[in-house]
Amino acid sequence: LMIPFWLITPACLLSCLGLEEQSNHEPAYMNAAYMRAESQVPEQLRGVFYMRNNPLDDDLVCFEHGTWDEEQKTLVLPVYVPHGWSFKQTVNSIVVLKSVGLLRYRYVFKFTTNEYGALLEATVGLKVLCFTIPSSV
Repeated sequence: LMIPFWLITPACLLSCLGLEEQSNHEPAYMNAAYMRAESQVPEQLRGVFYMRNNPLDDDLVCFEHGTWDEEQKTLVLPVYVPHGWSFKQTVNSIVVLKSVGLLRYRYVFKFTTNEYGALLEATVGLKVLCFTIPSSV
């Protein structure tokens, strides 16, 4: 049922589903300057990042829309937050965006640091609802 509407008027379909039409070629809408509160995310994670070679429909991410835990050096980044991710405009993306909101799908990044406190690398985990998905899955 969605495909005919998508072919005729994708902007209307996005609006009816509560999604904003966004251009991945102008990612300024993801800028954290539009956020209400000051971001606590470390400087290394600020800005909009391009996920080169990502086989999925998401291609830009802004970590500043996540929640940073300074003590644990952990960032929780929900996929369903506004302006946190950009997706290619496809029917699959619409289904994914609506599903991740219902499932409360989010990534958990646990960072290691060097002796100066700079972030080095992260272990990435997934959470769905209140469950942590094991890394062996």
